[in-house]
Amino acid sequence: MSLRIGMRELRAKLADYLESSTPIEVTRHGQTIGFYIPVPKHPTQSERAALIAFYNATGGDQWVNRDGWTTP
Repeated sequence: MSLRIGMRELRAKLADYLESSTPIEVTRHGQTIGFYIPVPKHPTQSERAALIAFYNATGGDQWVNRDGWTTP
């Protein structure tokens, strides 16, 4: 579920919203103009295992940008 807020509220409480894990629907004059969907700060252990499996299954060690995929 997302939180629906206007531009003024977004500006006034931006720091709080950026720290939150709640998606935000941003409105202007009652019309949706955008969304903010926060990314989890740290993946869960099962998410990390799935990402590493993806990396290994797709030849990740041969990728051009492969930094950080297998290190905590």
